[in-house]
Amino acid sequence: MIKALQLMFFPLSAWQKVVEKERGVAGIFFLYWLPFMALVTAAEGLALVYWGDARGHFSRIMLVSQDVAMRYEARQWMAGLGILFGGSAVLQWLAAGFHFQTTYTRCFTVVAYGLAPTMLARLLDCVPTLNTWLCWGLGALCSVHVLYQGVGAVLQPNISGGFGLYLLSAFVLVFLTGMGHLFAVALLHGNGVF
Repeated sequence: MIKALQLMFFPLSAWQKVVEKERGVAGIFFLYWLPFMALVTAAEGLALVYWGDARGHFSRIMLVSQDVAMRYEARQWMAGLGILFGGSAVLQWLAAGFHFQTTYTRCFTVVAYGLAPTMLARLLDCVPTLNTWLCWGLGALCSVHVLYQGVGAVLQPNISGGFGLYLLSAFVLVFLTGMGHLFAVALLHGNGVF
């Protein structure tokens, strides 16, 4: 969680430290992503059960049952893991489209650390009076900011395609996190569509 704050407020030095560590996919997943996701999931789940969630046009606070909170968090886990691993593959594919070959590990590094602000914003979602989409939007905006430095620092694309790669990767990851959030919130608000 501290790394997410460093990436948001001191992106150049934080990305430089990430690059220097040269962790693999397993290292990043087990030492960074998994504990971070477990902390956020526990906090968000407990907040839903004990503080509730705003519902309806007048934002009436209603407590959420433990069963619904657990299913909601399970959906968040599924979406998070899919975005993490799938988004890394998409980023590698996008890089190849810009005639730039890179490894899956580098793409995984960019996605895992680049999405940290979105995960951090889920902690804001613990406050029942805050709109869940406002929290997601703030996290997505901060992720776009963090990805700007991350694509260049970790992937090191050529100058001519670097900005385009950044724009496409930011768009894809924001879209994927938005769809994942929609998928989870549909359950929480009782929409059986998803």
